[in-house]
Amino acid sequence: MEFENDVKAVVAEMAEALNKNYSDQKLFDLSLGERLPQKDEIIDFVDELRKLPMWKNTVVLLVPDHQGAYPHHLDDPLARHRIPLVLVGGAVAAPMKIDVPASQIDIAATLLYQLGIDHSEFIFSKNMLNPASPHFGYFTEPSFFGMVTDTNQLVYNLDGEKVMLDEGSEKGRNLLPGKAFLQKLYDDLDKR
Repeated sequence: MEFENDVKAVVAEMAEALNKNYSDQKLFDLSLGERLPQKDEIIDFVDELRKLPMWKNTVVLLVPDHQGAYPHHLDDPLARHRIPLVLVGGAVAAPMKIDVPASQIDIAATLLYQLGIDHSEFIFSKNMLNPASPHFGYFTEPSFFGMVTDTNQLVYNLDGEKVMLDEGSEKGRNLLPGKAFLQKLYDDLDKR
C-alpha cells in the first residue's frame, strides 16, 4: 500500500507540473473516461515530461487495451490479441526491440525487475528480458484460449473442445500447456 501511495503522489506531482504549462487544457487528465488520448497528446505529454527534473528517473509505459478496440468481425483471433508495448523515459538505458512472445501479465515482472523490486507476488508474470524465462503469450476469452510461442501458435475453443487455429513448426505443442495454464489460473482465482 505504501508503494501504491508513493506512485499516486508521483503521478499527481507530474500531472500538476505538466498542467501548469497548459492552462487552456488538461494534457494529463486521469479522468478521460471513455475518451482515449490521441497520438499528438501522448507526444506532447512525453515532450513536456522530458523538460522536468524527474525525467531522468522516469519510465513511461504505453500499452493499448488488448482487444476492446478491434472490430468484432476480425477473423484472426491471434491478430485481435497482438499489441505493442512501448517504454520511454530518462530511466530507459537504450532503445531496443524486444521480440519475444509475451502477455500483458508479463509487464509487471519485467518492469518491477528493471526497477529492482521483487516481483515474486506476480506468480503468472515473467520478465520478458530474462532469456531464462519461458517466452510465451497467453490470452483468454470466455469461449477460447490462445498460447503463442516461437514454434506454435494455438487457439483452442473451450465450448466446442476443438482447436481453432494451429500454426508453426511444432503444431499442437501448446495444447496441453495452454490447458494447464488455464487450469492454474482458475485454481489461483478459486483460492482468492
